[in-house]
Amino acid sequence: MNLENILRNLEYGLVVRPRFADLIINGRKVWEIRKRKPKVMGKVGVIKEKLKLLIGVVEIVDVKGPFKVKELIEKYNKKHLAPEFLLKYVKNNLNQDLYAWVLKNPLKFDRPIYVEYQQVESGIVRIIGILNFNRIKNQEV
Repeated sequence: MNLENILRNLEYGLVVRPRFADLIINGRKVWEIRKRKPKVMGKVGVIKEKLKLLIGVVEIVDVKGPFKVKELIEKYNKKHLAPEFLLKYVKNNLNQDLYAWVLKNPLKFDRPIYVEYQQVESGIVRIIGILNFNRIKNQEV
């Protein structure tokens, strides 16, 4: 696959903590848990939060829920891989509705790419700039 073509068609990104980004792009974390349903579906970049590093792409293919925290921890831990984080995320509000963004087809880039973006919604950003885009031309993934 040609990296330049992927990047030209990539409008949105999913911003997550670095360790979760690595789990997503390696296909181990197949659910991203959020308080809302996503406004964007389809192919998105996987971006490491604060570092602004695009490490690959994944598809948001479905949304499941709402779930309560207890249910996610007890029944679906192997899909989201974030039990210790969920309680912090909902600030111990066990009645908070949560949604699972179902992720498929991760594709890891050979090396991370620095990007600029604007927030669209919690976790989803619009990619507005790619550093050194000219150097990426004709590279394969």
